[in-house]
Amino acid sequence: LLFVVSLIIYITDARRYNYSKPELVKTELIPIYATDTIQHTQMHEFICRYKSKLDEKMNQVIGFAPETMEPKQPESELSNLIADIMLEEARKTEPSTAACVANMGGFRATLYQGNITIGNIFSILPFENTLVILKLKGSDIIELADIIAMRGGEAVSGITLHINGKGSADNLLLQGEKVDPEKEYYITTNDYLSFGNDQMTPLANYSEIIKPGTTIRDIMLNYITKETANGREIKGKKDGRITK
Repeated sequence: LLFVVSLIIYITDARRYNYSKPELVKTELIPIYATDTIQHTQMHEFICRYKSKLDEKMNQVIGFAPETMEPKQPESELSNLIADIMLEEARKTEPSTAACVANMGGFRATLYQGNITIGNIFSILPFENTLVILKLKGSDIIELADIIAMRGGEAVSGITLHINGKGSADNLLLQGEKVDPEKEYYITTNDYLSFGNDQMTPLANYSEIIKPGTTIRDIMLNYITKETANGREIKGKKDGRITK
């Protein structure tokens, strides 16, 4: 909202000036402190009109969580739930998608016991990351598993592994089977990781990328809404997909 306000001010102000020639501008440094409470009446009213509408939307209850879920390593109820939902969504586009890998750093809040609001999901998934499906060689998945282990665990679905004492992966299984280094597999993740970010460089080695285009947040919101409509509470489970 503040970005929108700033943009409006910028565009309005820009119309006053001729940028084709240099102009001497007087500036003044004005210190601003966190405790200052300067209120501009018109701006306050302008923002409040939008804030009330935004609050109404964000406070809308869409589901219920019977227990608190935190994003924790090596695995957690919340991270497993989100990864499972992403894999389920990816299979609507590419049914042979074998697994999901997502970064714990993308989950920014805890889902507390009680009513789930749209605002809660925006807090957990604040980024505009979208779902992508990558075709990767098994050798890249094996390397990726070692990186996941080295990082202490990430959100996965369809993958099981053990983090050994050296911080690398043992007993890696993909859909319950050993990974063939020469075979290609479809793996779903978010577009941010498809560039190899968060040290997950093997994800950038894909030979094919499919872009359903839906944000991870919208996938989560749609899942919760659907489950609630079917009379089900929202809960995840730890099942030993990543162990130490």
